[in-house]
Amino acid sequence: MSNSHHRTQLWHYGLTAENAFMCGFFYLCKPNSAVTTLYERYWEGMSDPDVLKIGIQVRLGDWVFSSDQAPDVSKLLASAANHLDCAQKIEKVYALPGQRVIWYFMSDSLDLSKAVQQKYGSKVLTETKFRPGHVDCRLSKNNPHACDTSEVNLALQHALGQIMTFSKADYHVYSRHSGFGRVGAWLSGKHDNLFEIGESTQCDPMKPAMPSKSAHQWSRI
Repeated sequence: MSNSHHRTQLWHYGLTAENAFMCGFFYLCKPNSAVTTLYERYWEGMSDPDVLKIGIQVRLGDWVFSSDQAPDVSKLLASAANHLDCAQKIEKVYALPGQRVIWYFMSDSLDLSKAVQQKYGSKVLTETKFRPGHVDCRLSKNNPHACDTSEVNLALQHALGQIMTFSKADYHVYSRHSGFGRVGAWLSGKHDNLFEIGESTQCDPMKPAMPSKSAHQWSRI
């Protein structure tokens, strides 16, 4: 979008920095019946215009795919503290009196997803049964069947279902060094909705990240 010649062309077709990626993605990719079966239960609430919807994505790192040790729940929640604090700030600023609020939470750690839902209750929508795997199935060492065709297919179905559900949020709080969260946020096509969280990030609900700045970080599909 920074090229003056092509920017004019893109604007002519109604493409902006906020919606160009979304339009291209959905032109190439649409959920099949398997994805719909897994995730349509989330989509009614996440599509309700009367609900304030905040998407939260936390990337802990590839180590979660090779660890067989029982997690320390307090440490998991501490690792997500900046994200959750940001979501609370956004809710405080933008929720209307009496308005229903939904947090859609996703993470590479199933244990963290469970812990967040247990702590914050029914306003949290999250997947609590499927354990995520690495995009390179060989790195999912805590799942000996990760490279089976059925497991790979299921992982792809959940990945697409999660980023599509995440995209339906009004505001997106995600790990700065995560392409997965960023892709879901970009798919929303919304304005002033990006909140990128690093280790020392101070979240200001009135100062979202600009798409041009967000695009400087890597994102892979």
